[in-house]
Amino acid sequence: MSLARRLLLTVAPETPLIVAVSGGADSIALLHLLRSRLTQLHVVTIDHGLRGSAGTEDAEFVRVTAEAWGLTVTVGSLHLDPHAPRLETRARHARYAFLATTARSHGITHIATAHHANDQAETVLMHLIRGTGLHGLGGMKPRAPLPHHPDLTLLRPLLQITRTEIEAYCAEHHLPYRHDETNDQTHTLRNRIRLALLPQLAELNVRIVPTLVRTAEVIALEDAWIESSLQQAISGQVKHAADVIDLPLTTYAGLHPVLQRRFILWAAQQLGVITIDHADVTRALTQLERPKVGKTVLLAGGLQLRVNYDTLSIGRKVSMTVIGLPKHTEIPLQIGQNVVTTRESLVLSRDPMPEGVRITAPIDAVITLRTRRSGDHFYWHRHQRKLTDWMIDHKIERELRDQLPVIAVGKAIKAVLLPSGWVIADPIDDEVDWYLFMSSLR
Repeated sequence: MSLARRLLLTVAPETPLIVAVSGGADSIALLHLLRSRLTQLHVVTIDHGLRGSAGTEDAEFVRVTAEAWGLTVTVGSLHLDPHAPRLETRARHARYAFLATTARSHGITHIATAHHANDQAETVLMHLIRGTGLHGLGGMKPRAPLPHHPDLTLLRPLLQITRTEIEAYCAEHHLPYRHDETNDQTHTLRNRIRLALLPQLAELNVRIVPTLVRTAEVIALEDAWIESSLQQAISGQVKHAADVIDLPLTTYAGLHPVLQRRFILWAAQQLGVITIDHADVTRALTQLERPKVGKTVLLAGGLQLRVNYDTLSIGRKVSMTVIGLPKHTEIPLQIGQNVVTTRESLVLSRDPMPEGVRITAPIDAVITLRTRRSGDHFYWHRHQRKLTDWMIDHKIERELRDQLPVIAVGKAIKAVLLPSGWVIADPIDDEVDWYLFMSSLR
């Protein structure tokens, strides 16, 4: 079967497409194949600034080739520090960012890269060596959101075609291409897999690359089924804010252990953390076997998992703490005076204020912003209760109760700030309206 018929291409012929072309055999072959299938191609080539004149010459080669084929082309230049850590990762992120910027500037939503079967085999082995779950063993997908740019779609049409087949195609069609000499060096894990490990495995299985590609396809299907099962199980149960995800503990407890693990990974991805260490997930699962209110587990990327009274929360560490005050804080509030706390600006007024909170107190009251004290009471639904008992009823975790800001008139608590907002006490007949406005400084 010809390479053209084996392309994993799922877009209509008239779809505008960005094609990332480095000048190597794989990307030149991809561009040549796509010319006969699609009518609106825009070539993007990028000089990463890491190989001196060789990188510049590669970019110029792509520009000349694209224009000779009647295609529009954008040449990008990056300026990466070759001595800073994680060079390969930084280069990939910068490359995707430039592709995304170019695509958006031309109103294009699909981007094609020349990842092929050998790249897929290397990726699977790399993930296996570093440690991974099914998602990692499933390798790259023929169609996926562009990393860090989910509004754009990444296509990998050559994912089932080997490097040997690609080079044979270039020879058959007399397609010149460039060779990146850094691919011959063994200073990165991927290159060591390509140059040393895969040839050794080929001695045991001459079709090791197609075998790994086929294995990745099977695992990817099973991974997709697990993801679908998770979404069905948590449908309608998840509360997703900007930086925190909540799931009822009863829902979590009812999940199969495979789905419990997947929920933690899924929640982290929804919050922008793509990779979570296996040890972090294992530690979280162990802690959740017997969940205790207030238990927290730190995860990668500045996330933490927290057990509440009836929910499991995963979110940014800063967002997991109630907007709070240091214990024993007491700040007098005067009309019109702007009081700045650690995280908020607070104003008390006799006049209605936009988005203000209405509280009531005697006309000559001394009003304070403070934390709770022993003996505090809260008038709620026509019943006076000890503030501590009221907090217990509202399932406020023990270690957070001393941090909650309250508005007090003497020992009478007029308002309590919960994560969901202010809760206002019932008014007394001889009291008048005051207005409180708080804006976040976080």
